[in-house]
Amino acid sequence: MTGDNLNDYALEVFLAASVIPEPGTCPDTVRAAKLEAVSKVLQRISFYRSRGFLPHLIHCVFAKKMKMISEATTVKDLRAVSDVPKPHYNGNRVIPSDFSVPEEEIMIWSLTSELGPLNDAGFRRYMELFEELFGIDEETLVKEALSGSLGEEVT
Repeated sequence: MTGDNLNDYALEVFLAASVIPEPGTCPDTVRAAKLEAVSKVLQRISFYRSRGFLPHLIHCVFAKKMKMISEATTVKDLRAVSDVPKPHYNGNRVIPSDFSVPEEEIMIWSLTSELGPLNDAGFRRYMELFEELFGIDEETLVKEALSGSLGEEVT
């Protein structure tokens, strides 16, 4: 993407149009659900952009969601794809929802953490996603933050 919010949004709208099937190529209900799903994802992408999330993360969400929308064949799946991620707790850990995208889930955890501290399971999932997406674990992150603020290496 370009890094310019307006240009990126315009480009995404253009690219999103390509996942809407031509009339008569699928059931009208599925075509309408695809259009609705694209609209919902574009709105959410715009919201994430307004909150200052990394453009790379936002574009990953857009690209992955558009792929899911283009491949979905049922209204039920299209509604699930276009919904906000809804991870669930299984008693041990937080499990992502079926159509979850890690880049979007980490943004949702970030927004949630602004409301108050995450519980232990939420924090562990947030850090798991952070390591998966950025390749840095919690211990290294803390050490780097401390050594940067103290001006010396922390062991």
